This record gives sequence, C-alpha cells and structure tokens, in this order.
Amino acid sequence: MTSGDYLIVEDTSQFMWDYWSDNWSDKEENAKGRQKMSDLRNWLLKHEHEYLIDTHYQDIYGYNGSKNWNSILKRF
Repeated sequence: MTSGDYLIVEDTSQFMWDYWSDNWSDKEENAKGRQKMSDLRNWLLKHEHEYLIDTHYQDIYGYNGSKNWNSILKRF
C-alpha cells in the first residue's frame, strides 16, 4: 500500500458480535469475528505510525455509526 490508500476492515462492531453471540447458532463464526477484532487491534498497535482512522468516512453517520468500528484506515 502507498500513501493515500485505504484499508477497510468490515464487521468490527463490538455490539454486533455481542448481539450475534446470543442470537446466532453458528458459534464458530462468532468466535472468528471476535478474533478478527482482536487481531485488528493488535495489528493497529504495531502499525500506528503508518495508518490513521479516517474519521470523515468513519463517522459520517455519527461516531462509529456503522458495523466497521475504527476500521476505515488511510495510509499516510
């Protein structure tokens, strides 16, 4: 990726996975989703000097107003 490129990671809403854990029979998929959030957090900590959360797009419908929490990233 080069400067100005975007990386968007879908389905990173904690509320979404909390709801699905109680209302979705596929427990394995739910576990994968929770692991994705953990992996993203760890990856962001390692690359915090390479990417910024683009709050213009991230919060266009309100603070974290989508299923993609803090995961619309722009390389600088």
